[in-house]
Amino acid sequence: MPSSRLVPKDGEWDGGVALEVTVLSAESLRLPPTYSPLPRRLRPYVAVSS
Repeated sequence: MPSSRLVPKDGEWDGGVALEVTVLSAESLRLPPTYSPLPRRLRPYVAVSS
């Protein structure tokens, strides 16, 4: 599962959160940045993955 590339491997995230972040990131890529459903602190991960 490629979700691990979107989140840091520092123990802060578990598999469920990583998977959820991956799904939200994939969804947010179809939306304008100003309409992103992701919290601001997660947006940098989306920018890096895109």
